[in-house]
Amino acid sequence: MDSLQVLEQEKKAITERWEKYGLLENITTEEKKSGTAVLLENQRLFNENSHGDNEAQFKRISIPLARRIAPNLAAWHFVSVQPLLLTQDHFYYFQGNKLVKEAIEAKQRKMKTTWNYDAVQDLRPVNGLNAEAELCAVLAQELAIEFDRHLIHELREGAAVKKFVDFNDLYGNSKFAKYITLQQVVADLAEDVRIYSKRGHPTWVCTSQEIAETISSEENGDDFFTRSLGIHKYGVLAENETAMTIWVDPIMKAGQLVMGYRGKHSYDAGYAFCPHLLLKRGVLDQESFVPRSPIISICGAAMTDPTCYAALEIENFIPAD
Repeated sequence: MDSLQVLEQEKKAITERWEKYGLLENITTEEKKSGTAVLLENQRLFNENSHGDNEAQFKRISIPLARRIAPNLAAWHFVSVQPLLLTQDHFYYFQGNKLVKEAIEAKQRKMKTTWNYDAVQDLRPVNGLNAEAELCAVLAQELAIEFDRHLIHELREGAAVKKFVDFNDLYGNSKFAKYITLQQVVADLAEDVRIYSKRGHPTWVCTSQEIAETISSEENGDDFFTRSLGIHKYGVLAENETAMTIWVDPIMKAGQLVMGYRGKHSYDAGYAFCPHLLLKRGVLDQESFVPRSPIISICGAAMTDPTCYAALEIENFIPAD
């Protein structure tokens, strides 16, 4: 039995164990379900072996928090997500028609989101409010957004195909005519990715709300509540029998766009995101006298084929009225 089969069997056993607790209900795909189960198991083992001061409160919300974050990351749609069982482990990716195994080390990364125990105490007096549940929901939202935006930044910076255009120079006598030209620019960029990567047409685009409105051929995004948060689905860009799902990042600059290829198989992408532990409470800053602790994640990542990704920068873009 090869190492990949052993890995899949381990993940299957972990998934079956967490399914019994009911914590994997309503997760839409087997890939997300298995990945979430591994991250929950890692969190459980970490909690059992962590004995720092004032850890009890954070431990209590860590598994519900990880459960909220893991299956809802936009990363599942953009890259290969391969949760690691160990901090020093292996990940897999396709190189041509061959499945390659490569070593990877998960490293600590300090998140911008912080844990504030006082927030729980402040929420408790509010009638009918479950303080831990409310805090968990807010933290999960902020952390998921942070994971996804870091990933998009990495893909934009590492993309092999980069293009810069000036909106004023696009063909057309009106801005609406220029929007049609812009759609063709995006389609041509997608064709470049298909040619250079030799994998297929890009499957997704992530851009600003303003650009999404100009290039989308149909809008079928998430509901308004989901949209108002982080990176979310917006619509579809269809061109020559191919389609790319359009995603919107509300804080992305109006002239920025990144696109990429992510195949149906979990190893078919040009970037591997390999989280081991989503949540670890960092050391309180004793000098600031502020009762906040940083949250640390332990993750690995590897760009295996930058030709799967392209970035577009549009100067002087004029949004629709």
